Amino acid sequence: MDSKLNNPIFFFFSDDLLFVRRAFSDMPNAKFVDINNTKTSIYNTARDVEDLYLMSKCHHQIIANSTYSWWGAWLNKNTEKIVIAPKQWFNDMQAQKKYENGTLISKYWIKL
Repeated sequence: MDSKLNNPIFFFFSDDLLFVRRAFSDMPNAKFVDINNTKTSIYNTARDVEDLYLMSKCHHQIIANSTYSWWGAWLNKNTEKIVIAPKQWFNDMQAQKKYENGTLISKYWIKL
């Protein structure tokens, strides 16, 4: 993203923000989204929906191999969005082959 955008800001969404903060704390342009991090149970639907909404409103996405981050990118209405997805999504080779043939990731997304 740094090579494609001028001074991007990276918003991190995670269910393990402690790990993410440690891993990316040296990035001056990192923002850790924790405003919805009040969990009352293992599944906090309101928080999840709010985070998904915020993710979809970002200009671009770098996603993990999860349906949650995939939906954040898919719901992004920016026609010029850049989405970076993992090259290796599945451990199962049959599922991975379908993935590589474009049945899961848009042909406009970048696989790294």
